Amino acid sequence: MSFYSGRYSTSTGEAEDWLKYHPKGREKVLLREVEVCRFCAKKFLSLYPLRCCTDHAGLDEF
Repeated sequence: MSFYSGRYSTSTGEAEDWLKYHPKGREKVLLREVEVCRFCAKKFLSLYPLRCCTDHAGLDEF
């Protein structure tokens, strides 16, 4: 790939290479798992382990 100069510009070959290795419909998805808060022992849906109650502020309780 070419050096990024601050604006979006790619050659046709670079775009074809990207589509070859990133076909449509195969986007990555982050999956949330049930995590237990180590402090209050409540269960929440999260991407990361919960260490304290401030980590699960605003998360969906399971």
